[in-house]
Amino acid sequence: MIDYRRAISVLCVLVLGLVLPLQSIALTAQGDPENNAYQAKIGELEQAGAADTANLAVEVSGAGYARLSGDGIRAGDFEGRKDVLVWESASGQVDYDIELPETGFYNIYVEYMDAGAYPEALERGLTVNGETPYSGIDTFVLGQHYRYDAYPFGLDADGNEKRPKQLAVKAWYTEPIADKTGMTSAPLKFYMKQGTNRLSLTGVRGALAISRIIVKSPELIPSYNDYEASLKFAKTPSTFIQSVEGENPSEISSPSIQLFSISEAGVSPETYGKRKYNAIGGSSWRLPQQWVEWQINVPEDGTYQIGIKYEQADNNALSSFRTVEIDGKLPFREMANVAFPYRTSWQNKVLGDEQPYGFRLAKGKHRIRLTVTSEPYLNIYQSLGRTSEAISKLDVEIKKITGVTSNKQIDLFKRYDLKKYMPDLDKQLHELAAGIREQIAALSRLTGSAASGFDVLLAEAERLEDYAKRPDDIPKSVDSLTRVEANVANFAASLAFQPLLVDTIMVKSADAEFPKAGAGFWQALGFFFKSFSASFTNDYDTKKGSEGTIEVWVQRNRDYVDLMQQYANEYFTPLTGYKVNVNYIPGADVLVLANAAGKQPDVVTGVGMDTPFNFALRNAVVNMNEYNEYGELSKQFAPGTLIPFRYNGGDYALPEEATMNMMFYREDVLNQYRIPVPQTWEDVKKIIPSLQQNNMNFWAPQGDWLTFFYQNGVELYTPDGLDVDFDTPQGFAAFKYMTDLYVKYNLPQVITSFYQHFRQGDVPVGISSISDYVLLRLAAPELSTSWKIAPIPGTMDDSGTNERWQGGDVRGVMIMKTTKERQDKAWAFVKWWMSTETQARFANELENNYGLEFRWYSANPEVVKRTPWEPQDKEVVLEQLKWFKGIPYVPGGSYMTGRELANAWTGTVIDKGNYREKLEQALSSIQREMARYRREYGLSGGSQ
Repeated sequence: MIDYRRAISVLCVLVLGLVLPLQSIALTAQGDPENNAYQAKIGELEQAGAADTANLAVEVSGAGYARLSGDGIRAGDFEGRKDVLVWESASGQVDYDIELPETGFYNIYVEYMDAGAYPEALERGLTVNGETPYSGIDTFVLGQHYRYDAYPFGLDADGNEKRPKQLAVKAWYTEPIADKTGMTSAPLKFYMKQGTNRLSLTGVRGALAISRIIVKSPELIPSYNDYEASLKFAKTPSTFIQSVEGENPSEISSPSIQLFSISEAGVSPETYGKRKYNAIGGSSWRLPQQWVEWQINVPEDGTYQIGIKYEQADNNALSSFRTVEIDGKLPFREMANVAFPYRTSWQNKVLGDEQPYGFRLAKGKHRIRLTVTSEPYLNIYQSLGRTSEAISKLDVEIKKITGVTSNKQIDLFKRYDLKKYMPDLDKQLHELAAGIREQIAALSRLTGSAASGFDVLLAEAERLEDYAKRPDDIPKSVDSLTRVEANVANFAASLAFQPLLVDTIMVKSADAEFPKAGAGFWQALGFFFKSFSASFTNDYDTKKGSEGTIEVWVQRNRDYVDLMQQYANEYFTPLTGYKVNVNYIPGADVLVLANAAGKQPDVVTGVGMDTPFNFALRNAVVNMNEYNEYGELSKQFAPGTLIPFRYNGGDYALPEEATMNMMFYREDVLNQYRIPVPQTWEDVKKIIPSLQQNNMNFWAPQGDWLTFFYQNGVELYTPDGLDVDFDTPQGFAAFKYMTDLYVKYNLPQVITSFYQHFRQGDVPVGISSISDYVLLRLAAPELSTSWKIAPIPGTMDDSGTNERWQGGDVRGVMIMKTTKERQDKAWAFVKWWMSTETQARFANELENNYGLEFRWYSANPEVVKRTPWEPQDKEVVLEQLKWFKGIPYVPGGSYMTGRELANAWTGTVIDKGNYREKLEQALSSIQREMARYRREYGLSGGSQ
């Protein structure tokens, strides 16, 4: 099982790059205080006399639109409702005219149902009377609802709990238009005038049906004191307490919110020896607008107290915040932003703390919902954003004076005398440091943590103070201030992430006591002995299958293993009669040892590109093209994804996933500066000056020699695989073209996080892994309509075709050499597993169960067509997949080629060497190693 509490939390601390020119031109909503200007705008309107309206509500049916444009939108009946707008596309526009009796603030609610074939985010753009109401809030998201298919959870053959399926709940819901960034917990308020007001919705993402648009006065939420006054005559039940397990929610908002099996004393229910899910959330429950809802049942009318047993050890020193709603309502204002302080052990969070709040509940069932909110951090977030932007502007001014914008321009012995040109430079630096220290103090007050807990900010404040004492140290590194700006911006961005791990939800009468959160001495001791005993009777690594069972080893995490085992049991075994035993392995080393001991599995999936070659070289895997069905089966995959698995005329694996690079671009930034999206590398060269003049740049991954070789018709090796084939004029020209982008055009040599630069806008176009698509979708909601993907730039051939070839990473499935009977069974499994139907079903269920983070990057174009990509993005992915061309593996070259070409790139770009000399050195080393390898394995041919 993935450790979400650790692995996903890396999204919260993304570090900016090291090489310029990479300064922010204008921070996005995540960093620009003006871009998240909702509160400021509301304040301005209130100062001008605007106020909330009271007790007003106007609604219009979904089919009662004033104007409609675009395909896939119609009015009609849907799921038992009449006069519904059915919006099946992610494009088009629908306008509604709303007649309002008064001028003032209103909330907007949408009654809707998901109308898609599979669940996905439902996002629409919004304008009011032709204008975006607030800068940075131009779209809104309507939530999805999921539930588990069973509780208690089922058990597998070894007595471990199986992760439940997450089922989308199709129903009509009414939700307010809210801030998708999570920086405002209450429904957004919109200022509208008396008379006709036009609300325009535009398609962004997802298919939905709209039953009603409701515009009504903001609800007046009482303080707890006012709420408490209404409880004077309410009964107080006696001696009642109920605990609801955290892992048993009635509904959740996203399949990304995961269950955990935590083997610790005191966690309910206890688990040792066997997997038992006993907590929910952690770092998988951290994103804006994510919520979890539990159902409680109270025995009589009265007032009750509520507690949550939690752990929050992921955001060091920071509190996580939740909005607490009862039966879909905020009971009083104090529940808008409930703090869960940083704690490394289990704690009870009593709502109301030392003086618990009383909640009026009628007899029967009630829903308690906790929703992620970052609102308490808003002022700190905006202040750090302003500081980050000020540092960036100061950095640009200093570079204008010094002319140092790249490493090659640094002169460690030159005296710049910056104070001569910027007399107040030390003052500016001290003020920036003071601003950071003010926010550290604000964080301490808000969270109760010591200032030392915010060591990232403290370090940057001290760095600025050091630069104030010695300003001429700044030009001695090209990224002196860039790093400061990046770390401040990254810390601000991390405030949007609010992880929380929940064990139990507790409801009790005032006279009862909440159970202690931690285990007592005797409980902890008993747990230790039970866990110790279980360690002798449980095999935590592998499951044992019966004689004749197909053994499948999976080089992926346990969530994939569980789903594959379920699929094999439900579909493959009834079809063939063959039983399957699926196990997790941590890496190829385990497979090497098992093979040497004669205990190899039948099938291995999720293997890296080099594994089939290494085992084929040792005659340890099956050549699949010896099976008659292989030719037809292999036609399903993008041809270039098969290349890494071919050796010496054999085909030793089939490709499951192909991870490739895409070009990402910020449409808003490029449009602002009238910079076109490049289609070729010559186009890239043309836009670089415009980008750099505005303190921006293009990002191309360093040393991507495979792309430039392939796009210029250069192969790595001769057809027989016995020698290199890029020691040609075309090969040298392709290598020079690639290195010139860095040497002559000053592209950044390194950036640690393309995601963060792209989000800030200082790298508004660049090439990065397709996995960044998911990262941007999940972690940058404010940019949802601002970025797009495209195929990577190509090279025009003589016929006018734009060749966009590139390499990438492929993970595949192979069959180990055993006996003919076992191999034939294994081939039957591989045929079923790699079929389009199985792969498409698996890809969709994987994402439905675990969320967008588990997007399956299939090497089969037909599977890609059937998975839930946005329609326009799907076409881009399919186009790039056509140009995928994996790296071939040959003896001696499989590891030496990449190493030596990386050295040649470094020698040319970093060390300023001659490109031809460095490439010739690389060629010589590669050829020597290939010759040595052939001698070692008794192979012949090639350069000696």
